[in-house]
Amino acid sequence: MLPLRQAAQRQAADAAERMAELMRADDPGRAVDVLRLAVECIDPYSETLWFLLMSVQGELGRLPAVRRSFELLRERLVEIDAVPSPLARQVYERFVC
Repeated sequence: MLPLRQAAQRQAADAAERMAELMRADDPGRAVDVLRLAVECIDPYSETLWFLLMSVQGELGRLPAVRRSFELLRERLVEIDAVPSPLARQVYERFVC
């Protein structure tokens, strides 16, 4: 059962990522909504989703949201004894530092 669940989770995360990418140019606010939902309900440990969320937030000038997203990513990764990757820090620092 676990492999089926993981496959469905990966497909849902991929679909959310693709949908957000398609919305990004025309409706970035909606892309943020899709990505927030994805990290809250589909895969809270997907750095790819978090990278994209922070990038769109940063492009919109929502720097406090970028900070909060990075903090939430760190909190989620602590749950699985992990830390944000260097790439996650790079995305964060591109907008905040």
